Amino acid sequence: MAAVVGTRNGVRTGTIQGAVAYRHALEMFSARVRSVAPGQWNSPTPCPDWDVRALVNHLTVEQLWAVPLLRGATPTMIGRRFDGDQLGEEPVAAWSRAAEAALTAWDAPCSWERTVNLSAGPTSSAEYGFQMTADLLIHGWDLARAIGVNQPFDPDLVRMVLVRLEPEVERWRRMGIFGPYCPVAVNASDMTRLLALTGRRADWRPPRRLTSAGRWTSTQPVGRKACGVGGSSRQAVGPGGRARAVSP
Repeated sequence: MAAVVGTRNGVRTGTIQGAVAYRHALEMFSARVRSVAPGQWNSPTPCPDWDVRALVNHLTVEQLWAVPLLRGATPTMIGRRFDGDQLGEEPVAAWSRAAEAALTAWDAPCSWERTVNLSAGPTSSAEYGFQMTADLLIHGWDLARAIGVNQPFDPDLVRMVLVRLEPEVERWRRMGIFGPYCPVAVNASDMTRLLALTGRRADWRPPRRLTSAGRWTSTQPVGRKACGVGGSSRQAVGPGGRARAVSP
């Protein structure tokens, strides 16, 4: 699929859409997974109830779900197949296998032009793909901050996700997927605005304090009830407990 200039309600969304945007987001997240040092898997993230391993596992599960869903399976048929830890003893390799399988499924003919069966009901695969793309981008920022890497984000990808998500964010917020909006300056960057929409603070830094139970406590709360967009939340535990997201 060639890159195209997209618009939404007359507003330029960026120069990448659909399969190109998903591939960019997947490659970006993969680069960050490969950058996780051996001692960082239990490091805290901007998602208060997720450490680095739980965050990567969440995205891994989302990629695993995509394969059977794009082949016509329903959530009931898939059941609890992907519940729990999917990373095992080699988390980078586990992520890479899941990402490659999902990319192959999305690259199959007509994958972006069909209907998939999600828990919310029949949904266009293009919308499902956008949800996965947005989750990869937003959690890619979470992961980068958690491990202290300064890898750039594709500005066209950020712009596309921001423009598409902005008019829908209140609906997602009512579903408990995002917390309260974080006010930002009128001249804030697209990435800062996107983070603010999802209840994140662009100045978040890893906390330095452990609780008596051995868990990290955020010194800069992001004010979210739930962490993530789209994907499979059957297994995804976000801030405040189990949070079932939009799909599947």
